[in-house]
Amino acid sequence: MGDMEDKIGKIEDKMQAQLEDLKCFLQDQWANTHSTRNRPVSEPLNEEISFPEIEMENTFPIAQLTDCFSRVVQILSEFNPQNPSPAIPASHVPSPTENQIPMQGRSCPPRETCPCQTDPQVQNSTRGLFPLREVPEIGRNGDVVTLRHRIPFTPQEINEFTRNIPTYEQDPFLVTKKMGDIFFQYNPSYKDVESLLQAFLSEREKNKIIAHVNKTRGRNAAHWPSQDPEWDYNNPEDYLQLYRCREAILTAMKECADSTDKWMELEKIKQKENETPSRFMDRIIEFGDRYLDWDLTKENSLRQVRRIFVNNSCKVIKNYFKTQCPRWSDMDLEELRKTAIYVFKGNEEKEKENNDDMEEMKKKMRCVIDRITKLESGHDNEPTTIAPLQKSNYQSSTCHFCEKKGHKMMEC
Repeated sequence: MGDMEDKIGKIEDKMQAQLEDLKCFLQDQWANTHSTRNRPVSEPLNEEISFPEIEMENTFPIAQLTDCFSRVVQILSEFNPQNPSPAIPASHVPSPTENQIPMQGRSCPPRETCPCQTDPQVQNSTRGLFPLREVPEIGRNGDVVTLRHRIPFTPQEINEFTRNIPTYEQDPFLVTKKMGDIFFQYNPSYKDVESLLQAFLSEREKNKIIAHVNKTRGRNAAHWPSQDPEWDYNNPEDYLQLYRCREAILTAMKECADSTDKWMELEKIKQKENETPSRFMDRIIEFGDRYLDWDLTKENSLRQVRRIFVNNSCKVIKNYFKTQCPRWSDMDLEELRKTAIYVFKGNEEKEKENNDDMEEMKKKMRCVIDRITKLESGHDNEPTTIAPLQKSNYQSSTCHFCEKKGHKMMEC
């Protein structure tokens, strides 16, 4: 218990010493500011900067330290004679993750509040993951401005992003969505985006996407630099260029995923043996959602689902739609599904009846074959019934010349 009290005492002494140093520094700054503003240099400083007393007993004085920091920010903001600022409440003390004070002259889109700034659980798990951190600082004129400082991603953080994420070839739209979430939440710089591209994409995929970005033409076209452009992220034009390039990367990742290779794979999807039409249609929709970014609220995507479903179904279903439902291309997906299930079940019943008849015929054929085999081998022990000879009813020919029986006309 005594060791704990000694540690607390040392902490108290250290904090009090640091607070005294801060007070002396602010006194000097206050004196210099007022000496150049309203009084001669020789005039003594009469104002006294007061701080709330910090009393440390058994609890950590977070509230009191916050009041002190609020007072410090107020004093620093008063250094600008043209822009005096009122005292900042303790509940609105600026922090590196808040974007309360915009950069002067910034024309780029404002940064929206992301979940990592509002959700305590997410905040604890992603603390320190902002490559471009916005930190309030004192400007040249004494006013408070927000500047961006780059803190790069660590290898551990990159590995955490890619954990349990499939490759771009396996699920391109999931990878694109993950990249978009990282861009929105963590505001990565050029070098950080390069690290993310290397982590999520292969070298061939990365070159393909960057080439797709750079072939875009137009007034607001954003081209991804091959080398670090050394943008000044506190410059509105440079920061806006970074924002446009990141959006162009996401657009290119979506467009490159919709390739001819995936359409060829889609054409090869066939209904498997004993696979229900409902499951077959689900497989088609899942493939389109994953690789072709289908939207089933649009007619173009629905048309592709109908075409692949009818053309690649089993022969019975395909023939039924071609002959009995010539307007299948205008049918709703659920109606198409129900019709295919009806045909599939009817075909199963017919096949079952045909199979029963075939089995009965096979049994009879096996019995006949066994009987013939026994007769040929001479091992047939079953009694054989031979029909008795019957008197023939055949009568000899009648001579047409003498009309007598027993000989023919040529023998007469």
